[in-house]
Amino acid sequence: MYRDCWYLIDSNWLNAWHAFVKGENEPPPGPISSKDLLDSTGAPLPNLKNRIDYRAVSPLVYFIFIELHGKDSNYPDIPRYVVDIYKPQVPPDRLVNIQMRAIVSLVVKFMQCTYKFIVLIHYVLDINIFLVLLCSPKPS
Repeated sequence: MYRDCWYLIDSNWLNAWHAFVKGENEPPPGPISSKDLLDSTGAPLPNLKNRIDYRAVSPLVYFIFIELHGKDSNYPDIPRYVVDIYKPQVPPDRLVNIQMRAIVSLVVKFMQCTYKFIVLIHYVLDINIFLVLLCSPKPS
């Protein structure tokens, strides 16, 4: 059985990413890191609050972030079935399936966007050909 899960990300990183993509002259946020959320043993720090200290993103979004910005390999991912850093982690044997589903979903979305882009280009080219024919001088 497949269950959806969430990856928890430091809110400060997500805020830095948001400022960067909004074009607020901020540098890229750097690699994703859970260092400000976990202690040296990998356990969550005390008194962390959802939406204040950390946010949840889908596996698809998480792996896109990692692909674009990298990941601090000194600190573990924080996958959870519920958006609560203090709940048990998703078992490692389930993460492979979740990661594969995210990759397949990304490939499908890419193919859908590529198809739409090709249709758009075809449409634009058809309009350009029509305009060339419409505006070209008539033979005398």
